[in-house]
Amino acid sequence: MNKRNLFIILFVITIILFLGIFSFFFFKDDVEDVAIEDYVKEPVIINVDVEEDIAEEQFIFPDYEHDKDHDGMSDEEELSFGTSDLEFDSDDDGLSDLVEINKYGTDPTKRDSDDDGHGDAIEIINGYDPLGPGKL
Repeated sequence: MNKRNLFIILFVITIILFLGIFSFFFFKDDVEDVAIEDYVKEPVIINVDVEEDIAEEQFIFPDYEHDKDHDGMSDEEELSFGTSDLEFDSDDDGLSDLVEINKYGTDPTKRDSDDDGHGDAIEIINGYDPLGPGKL
């Protein structure tokens, strides 16, 4: 192999590596933005603290002596509904047990009450009925 062919091969490899590195850094941010926009209409953070604030505005929480998770339901009520007396949100869907039972009528033990593949809180945030097809 002569020096000219070796130079051409090294030059082509260098160009390919440069284009690969450039593409990675140039297109990396576009991929992340598209993924977010595909799944959520608006960026939303769902956590217990946010839901606690919403629930407190909508309901007056009774001060039960036996309410280990402080969700406004007595431990006895939690037992009757099959929810956890140690977790504010038994099914981890972003809605407290009390809000699911008293406001939306959803199942506080199922993350997706209508089994359509979308969690109850996500459906409500996007205006859909968590108990079946259609809008709220």
